[in-house]
Amino acid sequence: NKGLPEIFIPHELWHRNNKDLKKIVFASNTLSSVFLGLGVFMGRRVIFSPATTSMGSFGKTVYTLSVPTVFSGITTIPLMYTYNRHQERRADQFAIAHTQNPEELERTAAFFQKRHTEFVEKTYNQPPLAVAIKQIVDTHPTDLERALYFQKAADELRAKQKSV
Repeated sequence: NKGLPEIFIPHELWHRNNKDLKKIVFASNTLSSVFLGLGVFMGRRVIFSPATTSMGSFGKTVYTLSVPTVFSGITTIPLMYTYNRHQERRADQFAIAHTQNPEELERTAAFFQKRHTEFVEKTYNQPPLAVAIKQIVDTHPTDLERALYFQKAADELRAKQKSV
């Protein structure tokens, strides 16, 4: 991909070697199943009580189909985004550890700083809650966070190379 820093090669290698896609699918399916089961457990009185009217039967059907699913979604989704961001940070740290070029780390920091500036400009007039939600449901750490830790790594590597 043109314009992407070279550091994304070891970053993506980490994902492949660590089988991150398999882990995210397994975690997502497991959490969804657990929270779906909890949703059914919490609504067991409604689900397993006899319906006395056709509207009561309809209400039970709607409840049985929707409440456990909604409960599963509102609990699983934020956890999966958090887990995804954790995987991305680990891939970034792997890439940082395997990059011996402070200029490349600085290019990566500049890349993320530019994206952060563009994000701030694009969302300037949006409600703060909408911006916060966008960041919460992002699969990657914020561009600002990534810019800061890539720049810190570049500074540390440069200082280490000067001391040798």
